[in-house]
Amino acid sequence: MATIDDCPPGVTYWKDIRPLFRDSDVKAMNDVPAGKVHLDDPADVAAKADLIHALVAAGKMPCDHKWPDDSVRLFACWIQQGKVVGTKPA
Repeated sequence: MATIDDCPPGVTYWKDIRPLFRDSDVKAMNDVPAGKVHLDDPADVAAKADLIHALVAAGKMPCDHKWPDDSVRLFACWIQQGKVVGTKPA
């Protein structure tokens, strides 16, 4: 996981994390019969953040491509900074 020195300040779900999930990722994870992850719900993403991080870091999520290292690091930073939700865009 990224160290605090590698992290930009003020990482939030709405500003930084939600844009990492494509709409197709959100739909796919909402349609999983067991173990749904609501990627469009900051509370659900925060509750399952360690699992999500492990999957994206291993290249297992999303299923059709690997996240760039910078995106995986940004997600780790969000976890380390307390999983701040921030303000939902209008």
